[in-house]
Amino acid sequence: VSNFTYLMKNKILVVIALFFTFTQLSAQNSDRPRHISLSFNAVDVYPTGVKGDEPFSPQGEFLEDFFNISDHWNLGGPTISLSRSIIGGFSIGARLSLNYIKKVEGQSDFQYPYFAAGGFLKQTFFSNKKIRPFIAIGYGISDIDYSSNNNLNLLSSNTTSYNLNGGLGFDIKLSESAGLTLESTYHNPVETTGIKHFRHQFGVYY
Repeated sequence: VSNFTYLMKNKILVVIALFFTFTQLSAQNSDRPRHISLSFNAVDVYPTGVKGDEPFSPQGEFLEDFFNISDHWNLGGPTISLSRSIIGGFSIGARLSLNYIKKVEGQSDFQYPYFAAGGFLKQTFFSNKKIRPFIAIGYGISDIDYSSNNNLNLLSSNTTSYNLNGGLGFDIKLSESAGLTLESTYHNPVETTGIKHFRHQFGVYY
């Protein structure tokens, strides 16, 4: 029990540290622009190449049926993102996402809580254009709590994992301070309790 408590405290501290670091960075660089983004997210565990003893195994090959929204995308959860420009098109930020997983190949009649939080580095290209592609890499925690049907139990003892993630997306500028954002991110857990998944996001930034 003590080892588990220590581990969970460490994971919570990682999230707190990421948001605290961002807050401090913002305070120390008030002349640089900040972005707040509010999005709807969709989580998909199918096109991840999961095999063997991994959770939800087997699923499809990597990127298989990537745009099969009706069968595989779990739509509707919120994502909030905070970021600050450092230099040029390079920025640093943190984000948090919630959702419920209701679509998993080979399973039925379930609703698993989803939670993810972490920090990211983002490089935007053609920053002076209306449509601006970007790449992002990040590190954080994620949890698809398949041990708890319907109940939102953040940082479950059995299913939470640190993960590395990377994504591609576009920002569409609508005015000097606002626009639309679209991104797809792949989450790769670094612990056996984690679940590989994609998270797609569409929303607005200010």
